[in-house]
Amino acid sequence: MTTGTITDTAAIGAAITGYLQQRFPLLGAVDTDTPLLGSAAIDSLGFLEVVTFLEEQFGIALDDDDFDADNLKTPAHLVALVERKLP
Repeated sequence: MTTGTITDTAAIGAAITGYLQQRFPLLGAVDTDTPLLGSAAIDSLGFLEVVTFLEEQFGIALDDDDFDADNLKTPAHLVALVERKLP
């Protein structure tokens, strides 16, 4: 589902944490500070799925520079990445 219309920080965070919790149940309860890197719940293919979700859900385009560990640490880091990429 491509919306590209979610711009509120809380709504972005809720969409991301909801997706992560549903798609990667091994993470357990997901909040903005849940560590994503180093967790056995998300492998490299899983992170590609996360990136695809972010692009489709928020109507953004991510490039190679965005695949930095600092952008993928926690859901809060993903929210900040999305906010930087929104038009």
